[in-house]
Amino acid sequence: MDAMERYLLLVEARPGQTAEQIVRSLGRLEQRAFVVREGVHAGRVALGIYDSIESARAEEARLRAERVVVFVEKTGERQSLIWLEVAPKSRRLVDQSMLSRLRSSFPGLQHQFRPCVTR
Repeated sequence: MDAMERYLLLVEARPGQTAEQIVRSLGRLEQRAFVVREGVHAGRVALGIYDSIESARAEEARLRAERVVVFVEKTGERQSLIWLEVAPKSRRLVDQSMLSRLRSSFPGLQHQFRPCVTR
């Protein structure tokens, strides 16, 4: 697979505003928001990751028309890491049995439990 650049659609933060405050302020967009946990954008709130600059810019324009202050940033090379966020109240559903079944379908699967933003 060729290395491809990807693009994050990030929410503009006001001075002193935490990522958690930004997520809560997004209203109907809150469900698609996630806090970037690693890399140069760690601590920022994103509303999506896109394979093409055109797609990212189109969504940026649509959201700006709705008065959501967002901007596009390049993330670098595409990586094959996928993070799944599970709400604390649903954590009991991700047990060793489920992880074993997933490992049989995805031999390279690694898992790591990390705290996530409470919504």
